[in-house]
Order: sequence, then structure tokens, then C-alpha cells
Amino acid sequence: MAVVLPGSVIASSDSKLPEAEFSGYAMIGADIVLGPEGQQAYGTVPAGADGAYTSVERTTTTAVVGTDHAGFARLFLYRSGDRWALGTSLLELAEYARSAGWPLTADHDQVISFLLINPVGNQLTSDRTAFHEIRLVPAGARVEISGGRRRRASVVPPAPLPAWSSYGGLLREGLWEIASRARTLLHSGLPLVATANGGRDFRVVLAALLAGNDTDKSLGELVRLRADDKNAEHWGTVSQLATDYSLELNRRGSVSRAHLEPRAGYALWRRNDLGVYGPIYPYRTDAPEVLLSGSGGEPHRRVYKSPSMAAVLEQARTEDVPSTTLTTLTAAMNSALGTVSRGQDERMVHFREFRERFHGGRTALRQPVFAPLAVGSLRRASALRDPSGELGTQISVDVIRNLAPELLEVPLQPGSKPFPKRQVSAATTVSPKQVVTGRVFGSLSVPKQQAERSSNAIEPFAAAFEEAVERVAGSGLLPSGVLDGARRTVTIAVERGSFEHAADGQVVGAVILAGEVLRLS
Repeated sequence: MAVVLPGSVIASSDSKLPEAEFSGYAMIGADIVLGPEGQQAYGTVPAGADGAYTSVERTTTTAVVGTDHAGFARLFLYRSGDRWALGTSLLELAEYARSAGWPLTADHDQVISFLLINPVGNQLTSDRTAFHEIRLVPAGARVEISGGRRRRASVVPPAPLPAWSSYGGLLREGLWEIASRARTLLHSGLPLVATANGGRDFRVVLAALLAGNDTDKSLGELVRLRADDKNAEHWGTVSQLATDYSLELNRRGSVSRAHLEPRAGYALWRRNDLGVYGPIYPYRTDAPEVLLSGSGGEPHRRVYKSPSMAAVLEQARTEDVPSTTLTTLTAAMNSALGTVSRGQDERMVHFREFRERFHGGRTALRQPVFAPLAVGSLRRASALRDPSGELGTQISVDVIRNLAPELLEVPLQPGSKPFPKRQVSAATTVSPKQVVTGRVFGSLSVPKQQAERSSNAIEPFAAAFEEAVERVAGSGLLPSGVLDGARRTVTIAVERGSFEHAADGQVVGAVILAGEVLRLS
């Protein structure tokens, strides 16, 4: 089920106050809300819960627009004088401004930022975008819109943790949430799929499932578990897990995947990724399944090891990124961090605000994802106990210790870092809350439009590249060497039917973005 978010613009200074609305999916307590139909049955879905969604809450004179706590569903705010507009897609918001005759100015430095390398350069590095007038709304923030003759929009930051919050209390809440949501899903009849392996993050998923399963069925009957059987060493570890915990690996699923028509897939990529996330993962298929994922672990630990974010950005520079551009990008990044860091380690904050939001959230915008390590209560617990990320996997150890402690004793696959003994011995245990079975509101849907399996998903990217390169070639916005390299990359990708690596497509996306910016500004 593709996650359907509202198109183009939610509200603007020229429009009426938006009506109450919900798009996407949310996980609240033990319950799961799927789409507008689910929201109508559930009731109001407030901003700041888990999932990937936008919500509009209304009073007589105001509207509050928010998203899930991680900002996997994004909000972009256009401002120019008294004019403003709020949308969920950078390119669609820019097109709205252009069609309204509003000012729209290219920010060439932000376009060039997609020529940076390393993970920090795969997505936006600050709240600035390729258009000076459009900014990314911080994760977890809400936009309050006042009524009256002159409607105004103001960004309200997420509330800080209450002073009485404790690591143990937040951990206890998070454990209850993930075990109860696992139970809800196991009882729901929804198709569930997970990738099983012998690594650390899957142990967290398995712990939640073991704690949640009160049925008379094995997990292998309830969850379709995919595993790589071509790596003999890794297969040995995961197959032993399968034997010990009744995990039936690589059984055929009962759900058929719908193949998206390439142009429809390109439109989704353009809407969600262009100008905000560089690596190209084409939208190829859609399936009504919930993904149980071990993702979400990286924001709990410090991934960026350099002493400052300025140093991280400097290390990502290539010869195609002028020093003046890097200076501008660094200043914009520092300004954005000053708004959201609240005294926390800037490397941890930047990773959560940008890398995790766009890279980690990419899958969350393509299908419903249940990722125990990504729930807000556990994120807040980590930030409280380990704000600099020094303890690394401590949160994973604590989750497993409380939900399925025997998993800490099962050997990990070769090459996987073991759980540190000092963390295992220092694990925090809490008195558990009773696991409950929640409800699923709404249903999963399959797209009606389907394509032939043999359709080439890269062809629309190649067509968009050719259209863009005509504008970009004489503009000086991108070096000619970048255009030549991008052409070679997209030509090979068309022949293969895919990019060899998603990151290879970033330079192609940069050219397409440059073409769109030149067209619209």
C-alpha cells in the first residue's frame, strides 16, 4: 500500500482554513490507523505519534497541521512577504507558487549540495531547499494557521520533554507500545513481512514479536520472513534462529504485488524525493503488506564521528562543490541546528533531522512500517540517557533484555558486532505493563493501475534527464563534467533497467532538480 499524502498544498494565505484531515498511517498506543477511512473510525489523530502521516486539526478559528514525530511525512512552508503556502511536496509547492505568480528564486548552492558525497550529502543538509522562499518544517513541529481576514501561519516547535521524565519510565512505555503493537498486528489478519537475519537489529523485531504473540500459531505462520540463503555463513545463523523460534523462512506470500506503471512510479519519486533525497530508488511495485523492520537503530547512536557537523560537511565535499558553496551550506546548517538542537549534541540532532528523516523514512512513505527502534518513546528515552550516542546499542540491549532476554545469548551472524558485555551486564530492567491487543482502523489497499512486469522503470528518469539537460547545459549551474557523468550513468541504467546502486542515481537526480529549478524560477 503506497502511503498517500495530500497533494500539492494543504493551505495558503489565499485559501480558506483547511478542514480536518488525515493522510498516511499512524500507530497510537496499541492501535493502528490506516488512511482517512481508518481515521474516521478512530477519531482525531494528533500530531507527534508514530507512523508516517499528516494531520489537520480544526477549531472554529484555527487549524493545526502536523506530522508523525519523526517527520517521515514532511511539511514545506513557502513564505514571501505576506504570502505563504504549506505543502507536503517540495516540487508541487514550488509549482503552486509559480502558478499563483508568486516570487520563486533559485538557491543554486542547495542544488549543488547534491554533489556532496558520504551519507550526509544524500539529502538536505539544512531546512533550506533549492528555492529561497521554501523551507523544510522541523521534524515534530506543527504549523498553526489563524483564521480571520489575514490568515497567518506560524511554526510551533515540538514540546520539550517534561522535567519529570525518566529513562526507565520512557523505556517502560516504549516496551509496552512495541509489544502491544506487535500483538495487534499478529491478531489483525493483515499480511506481515520481515527480513530475517542473524544481526542485532532483527533481534529487536523478534523480541517484540515473541513478547506480543499470544496466539496458538508460530511466528512463521503469522509473518512472511525473507532471508538470504546465498550466504552460507549468515544462513547458518538465521536458520538456527528459525529452528529455535519456529520461523518458517522464505515461504511464498499470499499477497500479489502490483507493478506500477513507470510514469506513475516516476511521479511518486518526483513528488516525495526530488530535491530532498538524492539516491534513486524507483517506485516499482506496491503490495498491501505491513513491513516489520529493524531500521531505526542508527539515530540512537552517534554515526557522525567527526568533532563537528562542519567537519562532517567538509569531508563530504568534492571538487565539483565550490568552497563558497560549502561555506553557505555550513552557515545554513548551523542556523538550522541552532533552531532545533536545544543544547543536544549537534551530530545526533542533525542525523535525526535529516539523514534518518529522509533515508530512514524513505520506506515509511512507500508502505506501512512497524519499526520498534523508531518509536518516539524509545527515541526520547535514548536522548535522555545517552544524548551524545556514546552507549550505541544500549537501547537495543535494554529492549531485548526486557522482552526476550534469551536472544542476548544466541550468537550473532559472522561479521556482526556482538552486544558489548558491559551493556548486557548494565541493562536496565523495568516492571512490565500488561501487553494488550489493540485495534486496526482502516484497511490496506492495492493500486488499480498496474504495469507489465517487463516495464523499464528507468525510462521516465532518462526522459526527464534529457529535458533537464537542455536547460542546465548553458546555465553554468552544474559543471559540464557532472552532466557528462550523469548521462553515462542514466544510459547504463536504462540498459540494465536499474541503477547498479541507488547512490549512482544521485547525480542524475541533481541534473533533473537543476532543470526543474531553472524552469520554475
